[in-house]
Amino acid sequence: MENQSLIQQNTLKNTITSFLGPCIVLMLLHLISGPVSSVVLINGMHNNPLDYLFKYITNLGDGIILIPIALFMLFKGIYYSISFILAAILQGAILIICKKVLFTASARPIQYLEHETIHFVPGVVVHHWNTFPSGHTTTAFGMCILLALALHNIFISRFLLLVAVLVGVSRIYLLQHFALDVAIGGLIGIGTSLACYFWIITNQNKPHWMHKRIRILKGRKQIKIAIA
Repeated sequence: MENQSLIQQNTLKNTITSFLGPCIVLMLLHLISGPVSSVVLINGMHNNPLDYLFKYITNLGDGIILIPIALFMLFKGIYYSISFILAAILQGAILIICKKVLFTASARPIQYLEHETIHFVPGVVVHHWNTFPSGHTTTAFGMCILLALALHNIFISRFLLLVAVLVGVSRIYLLQHFALDVAIGGLIGIGTSLACYFWIITNQNKPHWMHKRIRILKGRKQIKIAIA
C-alpha cells in the first residue's frame, strides 16, 4: 500500500513538472530573446506542413472542446466530469477578468510587426487586441493535465503534453500571442486544473452520488445505458 501511494505521488510530481517545463521555457524565451523577437523566431520556422499542423491543432484550445470531454468523463465517474466543468468555469472567469478588465488594451504581436517580414498562414484571421493571456493555451494545458492525472497512463500523459505544447506554440506561430501570453495561459490552465483535481478528484469525503458513472449494460436482446 505504501509503495502504491509512493508511485502515485511520484507520478503526480512528474506530471506537474513535465507540464510546467514548457511554460518556464517560453517565459525564458520571452525574457532573453524579447517579446517581438521570440514571435519572429517561431513564426520564421514556417513551412507548409507546420502551417497545416498549427492551423488545425490550435482549435483544440477552443473552450467548446471541454464539453465532449466532460461528457466522456461521465463514464469514469460523475466527480471527474464535475472537475472538468469546474475547471472550465474557473479558467473562463480568470480569462474574462484579464481580457475584459485588467488588460483590455494589450496589443497582440501583429501591432508591432512589419507585414513584409512575417509569415501569414492562409485562412487564419490574426487578431489585434486582448493578447494577455492566451485563452487557447489555458484551455489546452488545463484540459490535458487534468486528463493526464485522471487517466493514469504514462503514454497518454506524454501524448497529452505534446498536444498542449503544440497548441501553445501554434498561438505564437500564427501570430496570435507573445510567448509570455502563452506561458501564463498555460500556468493558469495548470493551476485551475490542479485546484479541481485536489478539491474534487482526490477528496476522500465526496458524496456517494459523485462516485456513480454511466455504464453500458448488455442484455440478451438490448443494450442499456444506466447511471450506477
